[in-house]
Amino acid sequence: MSALIKKEIEILKNEVPQLNNLKDEYLFSLVCYKYFYNEGKLSFSDYKEIFTDGRLDGGIDILTLYNSPYDYNNAENLLYIQSKYLSSFHNKQDIIDVFHKMIQTIKDFRNNSYSQYNDRLKKIYWDNYNNLASDNNYKNELVLFISLNPSIKKDIDELVAKLEKEYKDLDVTLQVYYLSDIENQIKLVQGGRLCVPSAKINIYKEHGKICFSNSKGRKGISVNISSNSLRQLYDQYKEQGLFEQNYRYFTKMKKIDDGINTSLQKRREDFWFLNNGIIIACKEFSEDGNNIKLTDFSIINGCQTTSLIGGYCGSNQSVDFAIPCKIIEISINNQEETDADYKFLTEIAQASNSQKPINERDLKANDFKQRELKTALEKRGIFLDIKRGSIKKGRKNIKNELFGQLMLAFLYQQPGYAKSNKREIFSVEKTFEKIFYRKFDIDMIVDLIELYYKFLEYRESYYGDETTIKTSLQESVTKNGMLTVIALIGFIIKEKRKLINLSNVNKEEFFKEEICKDDIKGKLFSDFWYENPEESIELLFSLFNYITHEIPKEYKESEHISIPNFLKLDSCYKENILDSFITRVYNDRFEKERLNNYTKIFC
Repeated sequence: MSALIKKEIEILKNEVPQLNNLKDEYLFSLVCYKYFYNEGKLSFSDYKEIFTDGRLDGGIDILTLYNSPYDYNNAENLLYIQSKYLSSFHNKQDIIDVFHKMIQTIKDFRNNSYSQYNDRLKKIYWDNYNNLASDNNYKNELVLFISLNPSIKKDIDELVAKLEKEYKDLDVTLQVYYLSDIENQIKLVQGGRLCVPSAKINIYKEHGKICFSNSKGRKGISVNISSNSLRQLYDQYKEQGLFEQNYRYFTKMKKIDDGINTSLQKRREDFWFLNNGIIIACKEFSEDGNNIKLTDFSIINGCQTTSLIGGYCGSNQSVDFAIPCKIIEISINNQEETDADYKFLTEIAQASNSQKPINERDLKANDFKQRELKTALEKRGIFLDIKRGSIKKGRKNIKNELFGQLMLAFLYQQPGYAKSNKREIFSVEKTFEKIFYRKFDIDMIVDLIELYYKFLEYRESYYGDETTIKTSLQESVTKNGMLTVIALIGFIIKEKRKLINLSNVNKEEFFKEEICKDDIKGKLFSDFWYENPEESIELLFSLFNYITHEIPKEYKESEHISIPNFLKLDSCYKENILDSFITRVYNDRFEKERLNNYTKIFC
């Protein structure tokens, strides 16, 4: 068994002591989820919300929502994970049987014939289904992790591809990850990425070159590079900046990957005709005989091609062939030209990337305002993830997508929109601009991110504290209602600062305009927060508990299928939750005093 996998299992036991009683085969599933789908993190609340393994589990170990990189719109799909923690491997049909069992479970839930499955699976399935941003056009992604590298991987992959076609009507995608994939992913997540400082790449000098420069001082060269030389770059720098300036890092996609692999296996002499090649951006390049020396460089288009060539292990892997390559000299490390350079990089990558779908978040990955915010937050120990696959480098880490959701909920009082339309953060220019093109108030943003992290801590303690009396509705709000809780706290702070007038509550513009202004400035936390840390945390957690207890009072089961669906709508937030909260709390002297006590931690 892999020493790295064993080490990660032991680390998981230490990080989450509540999981110590689980068998290693169960922990293996969680390790795979941690590194492939949860950015190298796993908490006890994650386990509670996703883990279905056990008797009558329908062949599913883990079930959760997943933003698929295969989809142009980065759509939310249902992800089903099964893992096999094996000491030996004998039969490829066993793998197909795993997928058949999972697919039958999906069919049973679709047909409302699922009483035979355990309660944990049923609850987690419906929680996730109801949390889909849209019930339409989602896919079922089935993933199998195997703790070995079988010698018949090719045969298994061919059988899996046939099975995927067989169940095309169910909108399923099937994927198998082997030990080498798992180990590489762990190393990738644990490593760091910067641009590659310096390296050489071999070219086919006899094929000639095309040189170009423009009036702005940019220059470039088109050459044919050696596939073996590209493999060496991949082996040496794949985890050290080779793809840092790309929109996002390598993500598997069958149709594209199969085509490239077929070319590598059978048509190497035709690869130049069949592939778009790669684009390298660098601070400087110079020709040196049969080589080109690159300084401060990164592949900005061709991550997929490079990764598949680098990872190919067929019988003809040593056969060299030509790959078209465009090298562009651009001052990507020159601080005075950062905005213009990144804008130019964005334009190049957007115009040239046609092999793998680019979603709206990708297209904004190098936006200079995001990078400006990223730089400002890094000075405060927070890493803003603006690109899929990037490695987290701060004390706190947050995706730009989640940051946008927090801003929409907290500032603009739109938790439902933030929850159910998060792709519009990047696809709707007006939404993107009001999040990222506003004047950055770093103190407020840092405290908002701190508030989010404290809610995660509260949720973790809520699940772990067996003495807490939990109702099913409050538990569902605690799990699914983070944005609504953050929005309500934003409203409370606006009222505390007299930015809204509660006497206008019956006026139509109150909920449509008055509460939705971008008007919270400066720090959120008061001096009391910093001077009394233990008491402050206790007060904040009490406020979280108070809010998650209040929200279900306005939930009407006859009108809404589930709490997740109730929380998807801004109309429910404003007309039910907020309107009732104002009446019950602000118009009741005792409740208002209670709220004032909780909120003395805020300015």
